[in-house]
Amino acid sequence: MVNTILLPTSGGHRLKPKLFTEYAPFVFREIRKIYGISDTDYLNSIGIETFLFKLLFCGEFNSYRTMGSHGKSGSVFFHTYDSQFMIKTIKQKEAECLLEKLPQYYQYLSSNTSSLLLPFLALYTISDFKKEEEKLYICVMPNLFTTSNSIDEIFDLKGSTLDRTTPLESRKPGVPLKDLDYGDRVMIFSPEVCSFLNNQIKEDTTFLEKHFETMDYSFLIGIHKVTDKTTGIPTQLEELRTTTDGGVLSQYGDRIYYLGIIDYLITFDKTKAVEGLIKRTFTMDEEVSSVSPHNYAIRFCQYLEKKLWFPGSTKIFLTPTNTQNQ
Repeated sequence: MVNTILLPTSGGHRLKPKLFTEYAPFVFREIRKIYGISDTDYLNSIGIETFLFKLLFCGEFNSYRTMGSHGKSGSVFFHTYDSQFMIKTIKQKEAECLLEKLPQYYQYLSSNTSSLLLPFLALYTISDFKKEEEKLYICVMPNLFTTSNSIDEIFDLKGSTLDRTTPLESRKPGVPLKDLDYGDRVMIFSPEVCSFLNNQIKEDTTFLEKHFETMDYSFLIGIHKVTDKTTGIPTQLEELRTTTDGGVLSQYGDRIYYLGIIDYLITFDKTKAVEGLIKRTFTMDEEVSSVSPHNYAIRFCQYLEKKLWFPGSTKIFLTPTNTQNQ
């Protein structure tokens, strides 16, 4: 189902009328319910009327672009006023992938409530009334870092190395660093947490490989360094050491990690295949991110498994003193 409304010009604004379209509203409503998001809370947080007014009539989208465009994809993203959600532009092919696989996507999320896939909560388009084919695709997702704790570091990891570093001139608060910047650092958790995360990552990537046939997704990590002002740590931790704001406490209690899989709508089409072929001409296979969904999922899981450590692991282990730099 698709809902479309006409947004006429008014109040002396010299802009052409726009069409605002909401896709599969009932399905996305059910997805929001999985995460305990009510219609009232969602609409109050998004402030869709205010958002559209600013976007169409006030020319404020340019300021959002400056705030949120950090990746090669050219996507623009910004947070709602209460930081509960992130609004992001995506490409038409990504939107088509999501809509085509929406039934399987809903079924997977509803039966895997511990999934690390950062869920899509809504999909919209905005277009000119007389140029409906020229659409701006907009999706809504939860903000992974909805916490009162500071996010001291952010990393976007793919398990590849080619061009996987953030230039020094681009490094500023809120801009993710990448695989080469993360280097040989590890996340130290309890054996139970490591087992859960490894199994969940494998489940999620298997779903993406078999049903979405996508690749080039990322493991997003937000790191909070625990201080005496840190909030959200329960007095009695459960086995998975989760905090009240959705984080995971490290084994030694010195870090809280906020984790999620993002950007998982990129299909392995002819363009990606050629891109990978050209890049592999000049470098090793493991360095390139443009590989088949199957190979990407295997490499992604293997890479992250090396990053999830626990005391007593047979891997080379970092002592608690060393973890202060993790």
